Amino acid sequence: MPLIKQIYHEEDAPIDHAALMQSATAPADTWHNGLKAEERPVATGAGSMLSTVIVIILALLALNFRHCRRLIKNIPAALFRNRLSVNSFDNHTTSENRTYLILLLLLFICEGVMIVACAPAYGIEIAAVNLVKSALTMSGLAAAFYLFELAAYATVGYAFATPSATREWLRGFNASQAFLAILLILPALIAVVSLQWLSVAVTVACIAYILARSLFIYKGFKIFYNNFPSLLYFILYLCTLEIVPLLIVAKIAKGVLRNL
Repeated sequence: MPLIKQIYHEEDAPIDHAALMQSATAPADTWHNGLKAEERPVATGAGSMLSTVIVIILALLALNFRHCRRLIKNIPAALFRNRLSVNSFDNHTTSENRTYLILLLLLFICEGVMIVACAPAYGIEIAAVNLVKSALTMSGLAAAFYLFELAAYATVGYAFATPSATREWLRGFNASQAFLAILLILPALIAVVSLQWLSVAVTVACIAYILARSLFIYKGFKIFYNNFPSLLYFILYLCTLEIVPLLIVAKIAKGVLRNL
């Protein structure tokens, strides 16, 4: 018994009490408590209804598949040919008009999503709770820009071209917008659900916009170019209606996103 007491006596125990007290007051190590939590990056449409809205619009297009197929089939003719005969981009029937309006709605939503996806590249940080609001606001801005372009092209055509040439030019513009809507579907869906491929989606969307705009500009060049003086007018048109308004809209978008 004395031997046991001697071995287990508190004073003889091989324990450094000072070290134990110091470790008790020291900060907890990650081995016991794990790593510090970090905020998870949120995609543009994570936990929102944006992806649902896009899918609903696609479903509406599927319900109007016959008219939608006709619109898509006539896009190349509307962009590359100059003719006076009517095609699917003229307002023939209510069904065709409704299908084109659905395509426009899809275009505005996709453009709004992609504008928000581009915001971090300009140093604009958008809170997760404001992502949907920001995307819808940018969709409204895209719709306003479309209406401005439509009115501007109609005015220029009325002043400098024949009614048939103006109608053909506007037909080309509508075709380019329908083409752009189709091209932006996949990038917008990727931007809504995945951050991993966000940069790729933004790049593809920018290329799609440049392509659609270039095709429309080519259409206008074929309609309005007659001689060298008309080339000068065409350059003026590019600066006035294609470059300056886009820069203004980009500036407005950045200002709105910073203040939302």
